[in-house]
Amino acid sequence: MTLTYRGINYTPAPNPKPIWGPVWAIGTYRGAPIPFRSLAVVPPQPEADLTWRGVAYHRASTLVPTPVEPTPVPIAAPSVWDRARNLLSRRHQKQRQRERAMLMRLDRAAGLNITDGIH
Repeated sequence: MTLTYRGINYTPAPNPKPIWGPVWAIGTYRGAPIPFRSLAVVPPQPEADLTWRGVAYHRASTLVPTPVEPTPVPIAAPSVWDRARNLLSRRHQKQRQRERAMLMRLDRAAGLNITDGIH
């Protein structure tokens, strides 16, 4: 089948279907599991004689990257000190939230405006 675009005839070439490699990790996106995988075979890039702003150049598939086997990166567990610091900071934040809520209720009971209660 021959197609025409801006007066130039061409025959369409279908894109090859990608061949996927093994799943090397599984993540979640909005609660749905998403597999992470790379291409097993990298398709060759098409060759073309192109012109950009009057400068002709040739795009060829000379450099085809070789597939690299992904290496799993170990994730270090937080240390005891990091966990204690997080626990203390969360406790402090919750305490500050309780204080603010109590002060806002007190301001409302005393008849103060919200803007007056801020200062």
